[in-house]
Amino acid sequence: MGWQRGRLISALPVILPTLGLALHDQHAYGAWHLMAMTGFQSVSDTPRELLRKGVAAVATLGGAALLPLALAHRRGWVGAALGLILGGVGVTLSAQTGVAAAATLLTCAAGGAGLASVRLSTPADRLLWCWGVGGLLFLLTLRFAAARYWLAFWAGPALATLRLRPPRGAVALACGLQAILALGLSIDDRAMARAWADAGDRVATLGVGQLSGHWGWQHTLESHGWRSLEEDARPEGLYAVAEAPWPQEPDPTACLTPILRLTLRDTFWGPRVHSAAGGGNLHAYLVAGKPPIETYAPWTLHDEPYDVVTVYTPCEVR
Repeated sequence: MGWQRGRLISALPVILPTLGLALHDQHAYGAWHLMAMTGFQSVSDTPRELLRKGVAAVATLGGAALLPLALAHRRGWVGAALGLILGGVGVTLSAQTGVAAAATLLTCAAGGAGLASVRLSTPADRLLWCWGVGGLLFLLTLRFAAARYWLAFWAGPALATLRLRPPRGAVALACGLQAILALGLSIDDRAMARAWADAGDRVATLGVGQLSGHWGWQHTLESHGWRSLEEDARPEGLYAVAEAPWPQEPDPTACLTPILRLTLRDTFWGPRVHSAAGGGNLHAYLVAGKPPIETYAPWTLHDEPYDVVTVYTPCEVR
């Protein structure tokens, strides 16, 4: 466990790579990336946003890292009930309904079940408690909640769950479902990226212009010579906007005429990593919109289009 005498040698395989990475960061960038990003991510939150991040942190833990394996033990059911209550707070806070509300409630229940598996009986239990609950507290200091931020901490509650000695069948089922879920999310994420790439290639046939949006959409169009529009700038010539990847807003006085509209259909029947209507987002706890749409679950089930792309031209040059 590393913190106990006689086990430091066992911890070296973890300590040495981390130390090596810190030295590399210092040499290459003049700063330790972990500390620099912690400073960048840390923000002063309102009580509402802090509560939102807490709900999202529990939901992303349950939905992306811990299927309700802990329900095989009585402690898991208690945690699931508490997680369900926390999910209800999030649903009420963000006025969610339908699929979005169901996704929040179920993933919060799974996250609560996982966190409830952490005990304090032995030194090993206390280490796992610090690993899992300490990670949760750390995540509350970051700018926003995202499933990937649990990567360094989810092993704490996962190992604590296994120390409860759940039935082997439950462990096998959870591992199998986790593998299937990971595959499904990977397929959907790739399909969404492919949809943006195809849309970017089609838009590029119209010529060269400016774009609003980020992620794969931005990458594809910039590879065709397009430029990103600065916030509140006036578009010149062709102007393409993707609604989902947080597009920059143009000058509100600009006169624009739409000349092409593309709907990027969902072609995969499995789970979605990003859906406003479904209330799921693997990468954050907001989905772009006017106003932005609040989410909690890291994934969901829905068939809404991946995105809508619109190409404009200034009124005066049409």
